Formats: sequence, C-alpha cells, structure tokens
Amino acid sequence: MSEMVENDAQGSARARSETMQPVPLERAMPSPLIRAVFWGLRVYILAMVVAVIIGFMRGAR
Repeated sequence: MSEMVENDAQGSARARSETMQPVPLERAMPSPLIRAVFWGLRVYILAMVVAVIIGFMRGAR
C-alpha cells in the first residue's frame, strides 16, 4: 500500500513539473497621480535628510 502512495506522489509531482511552466509577468503601470505622490515623498525625504544634516552641523558649534 505504501508503494502505491509513493508512486502516486512521484507521478503527480512529475505531472505538476511538466505542466507548470514559468509565465512572463506584465508590470502594472501606476496612475500619474500615484507616481507624483511617490516623487513628492522622495523629495520630502531628501529635504528632511538635508535638514537633519544642517541641524547637526549647527548644533556642533
């Protein structure tokens, strides 16, 4: 009985590997509003890093 289970498991694994082929994925394009918001976040983060650097330089005096 255990041999039948092993054979079934091996057969189904082989069948899965033959039928499951990689599929090329298409990338979803975000709307212009979403892209603008993310660019705004990048600029905000950069401005905050510059502000922190300036704060540390002024505090060191």
